[in-house]
Amino acid sequence: MSTINRLPSNTAVGVVVTRLRVRANLSQGQVAERVFGSAKFQGNISKIEMGEKRAGRKVLEKYARAFNVSVADIVDNAYTMTPTLESTTPIGEPA
Repeated sequence: MSTINRLPSNTAVGVVVTRLRVRANLSQGQVAERVFGSAKFQGNISKIEMGEKRAGRKVLEKYARAFNVSVADIVDNAYTMTPTLESTTPIGEPA
């Protein structure tokens, strides 16, 4: 895993993790189970997706494991993507 010196904005990360969830056809509760180990953390998932809560490095590592991508994929996409759910650029490919 590459070293991440500065994380992108909360909003950009939120869009990327929302895209991962939507592409996997999962609910926020299902993602909460994968990332935090319990659906009771669905509110945290919602706040991360809306950019209201920062996903720190440890949480990004859990997202990466849950969706079989790298943290670098999440961060790189957050830096380079146009923040829209309509984007068709797959995670891990250049925008």
